[in-house]
Amino acid sequence: MRFQPTFNQTIFILFFFVYSLSPLYAKKLNVLETNEIEFSAFSLDIIGNEGKLSWEIKNPATGYHFEVWRSVDNFSYERTVETIEMDANTSTYKFSDYDLGSFDPLTVSYRIKIVGEDGFVLFSDVIRVMPKKKGGYPIYSVVGPSPSSDNLEIHCKMEDLGNATLKVMNSSGAEIYRDDNIVGEGDIQINLDVRSWAKGFYYLNLTKNNYTVTHKVFIR
Repeated sequence: MRFQPTFNQTIFILFFFVYSLSPLYAKKLNVLETNEIEFSAFSLDIIGNEGKLSWEIKNPATGYHFEVWRSVDNFSYERTVETIEMDANTSTYKFSDYDLGSFDPLTVSYRIKIVGEDGFVLFSDVIRVMPKKKGGYPIYSVVGPSPSSDNLEIHCKMEDLGNATLKVMNSSGAEIYRDDNIVGEGDIQINLDVRSWAKGFYYLNLTKNNYTVTHKVFIR
């Protein structure tokens, strides 16, 4: 004999089926809402020996926090601050790294991590800077974003009007770009169109007064 459910039994089965799926459906909606959070800007400025990080996000919400991660070897990262809470009414956030001037003259890298109570994790692009040490260096710079597919921005600070040289080498060591006439005192911005560059790692060398700053970037 085949089972023929009554009208009430049919309603109960449908209700149980919908109820059993509701947590999954709610979780899916939560993920979709969470994924709307994204970075819209990330920059760094140097005031003396202090690194001032600033970033902006879209669609801020409660239940999330930021972590600032720093690397002095372009490989391993450490957290520099416990948490910076996200405010649903605030899109711009700042953090000052007062330890920037204490490192040896190596490239220092930063990235911001967003962590949510629902397990959501999102990383910003990496931004790199050469710390300015006590006594000063003739040039230091920030290069980003990395990875990039269309444009690289190089923000330099030079202490005098003497020429600086920018060279770009691919992973094989071949020079693919050179500019020997970078002139200016104070803040300078250089934009490189990388749309025709092959995918891979590149090394940017900025040289002034026999002092060289090196940045490693990835073109995707």
